Amino acid sequence: MRALLPAWGRSRREDFPAPVLLHIGIPKSATTAVQNGLAKSRRKLRKAGILYPELDGRINHHHLAVQLMGRRHGAWNPTGDSLDLLERLKRDASAPGVTQVVLSSELLAEIDITEARKVLSHLGDDVRILITLRSIPQLLPSSWQQGASAGHQEPFEDWLREVLRDPAKLDLRPLMSMRGDDGYTLMTRWKKLVGAKNITVLIPDPEDRTSVFAEMEELLGLDQGTLRQFSSNTSLSFTQSEFTRLTGAATRQHLTSFERVQLVQQGMGNGMKRGTGTKGRPATLPAWALDAAQEAGRALARSVKASRATVLGDLDVLSAEARTGADEPYAQPTEFPLSMVIDGLAGGFRRATEAPFASDDAMRPVVRAPRVEGIGEPLASDAQAVPLAFSGSAGLGRVAKAARTRLHSAAEGHALTRLKPGRDLRDGPAVVAVEPAATTAWRLYQSHLIDGGAQTWAEFAAGLSLARDDAWWQERATMLQALAARSDAPAVVTADDNAALAAACHALEAALGAPAGAVAGLAHGTPGVALLSVEQAAILRGFNAAIEGHGQEADRKRLVANGLVSSLTARAPEHGSLPALPPEVAEQARLHDARMAALLAEAGLAVPASPPAGDRGHGDPDAVEVVSADDAVAAAAGIIRAARAVSQAARKRAAARA
Repeated sequence: MRALLPAWGRSRREDFPAPVLLHIGIPKSATTAVQNGLAKSRRKLRKAGILYPELDGRINHHHLAVQLMGRRHGAWNPTGDSLDLLERLKRDASAPGVTQVVLSSELLAEIDITEARKVLSHLGDDVRILITLRSIPQLLPSSWQQGASAGHQEPFEDWLREVLRDPAKLDLRPLMSMRGDDGYTLMTRWKKLVGAKNITVLIPDPEDRTSVFAEMEELLGLDQGTLRQFSSNTSLSFTQSEFTRLTGAATRQHLTSFERVQLVQQGMGNGMKRGTGTKGRPATLPAWALDAAQEAGRALARSVKASRATVLGDLDVLSAEARTGADEPYAQPTEFPLSMVIDGLAGGFRRATEAPFASDDAMRPVVRAPRVEGIGEPLASDAQAVPLAFSGSAGLGRVAKAARTRLHSAAEGHALTRLKPGRDLRDGPAVVAVEPAATTAWRLYQSHLIDGGAQTWAEFAAGLSLARDDAWWQERATMLQALAARSDAPAVVTADDNAALAAACHALEAALGAPAGAVAGLAHGTPGVALLSVEQAAILRGFNAAIEGHGQEADRKRLVANGLVSSLTARAPEHGSLPALPPEVAEQARLHDARMAALLAEAGLAVPASPPAGDRGHGDPDAVEVVSADDAVAAAAGIIRAARAVSQAARKRAAARA
């Protein structure tokens, strides 16, 4: 083998045992492919005297770079002064036969001259810099996607306008690898620190994906074919990037940088990359930006040439054209493909079941009932919630159960109770909520999904039986007649949607003398109370199918019921469409509702008609292919906020121990 690496040019300091080739990227310039090739060829490299260290199980050296920079990082450098990986690196580099160390982290392309100087201070005097570059017009969409995948990016065209405001100056912030806020450009910064003769610029041939490996082998003096070849890191599509970007924006106030990268980029992003769902459209450079991007590429080529650094590749590549889209103004997506959303949610869930987000604690719903003034004041009266449904406790029964604890401090004992057939009446007013059979059927399907089920609506509805025996009906007739015989006749509400359920809750508040929102507010994010839309149910069903067999029961309770479902429930529509029942079940529902109306009439209780809510039609959750962007982001944010609660609690415990 012939070592073609140029002479190091400076004497080696004693505090680092071997010369260093420091590959700093830039990001999205085949860096992942290079890192994979080096990492998977460690044994061959070691035989050639080259150490590509394995320090933390990663193919790159981002962890080490953070420590060398002295940056605080929640996992890698909590105090800002950790250097444990550097000490390990020095031990490995001191091994017999090591003649050269290769390090790679594209984080180093984004630092200013002060941080760069600090990095170099740890690595001795024999440091050579390797910079990989690509076409600026082709780089820009990929770079935006990289930031968007971590959930911290502006809309694409807003970002582009800022990056290309003065392309010839090569201060392309917020593209941080092309920053100029320290008075230097990418090339002048590193030339100032190590000199032109210690900088090599590698520009891979965009038409030949193997060229980067051939150039690396020549640079390192390796035989052709030594490095294993890999494709570049797969990027998210524009549509997928928008999903992660909007999720990041929705959770920005709740997450640390580490949590955002782990849950949004690594979780959701990898879920969509590896998933089988629709990818959406690719990111393309708007036609209006092409000229400015090419000018930036030409300016970069001039800067590289002026630096007198060693160049491997064609400088004209830096201004090569990129695929462009139509000159249509950017519009934030209002909907996403359901299959893509499922891939992202499943990826986020899987990451949230791993350290440092794993927990046996189910936690609380991420969406809490709004605070209500006067909630602790004494109540005027006891009250009873009387849900009427062919199965279960209906919406009013569920919200009454949730409200009992909330109202307990305002009364001796529980002021609000749920009246069941066969139980004695209590003093105080009552509110009767009549839930139509079709509404109850949808609620039962929703409970099936919240419990982890993945049946289609057609499968679930076909198995329903609404028939009830005479004893069941007689119990309810007796209860209603007893209520009607009291001096204070109960309020009766037809609870066929979330708006009607809210009206029943407000009637309970009036009966109790409780402040507005004391009961109704609990429907806001309590799983299983409000009715989900058919699109929201489709998200939950697809998600359940995607994560089947993954995670523990506590994970489902914490991340799904108290996370995803709680967040979707807070967005449940006031008037949502219900799916059609199979003909036989629909006939049972009609008969059930007619008989319930007859019971109420016999007891002298009038059932008001539901207020008009327009023609709702019949939704079909089994046919949903796209969902609203707001629902998709709410579902993802619910999982992320539930996961974040675990890591936040762990940090608080650690701080308390300290």
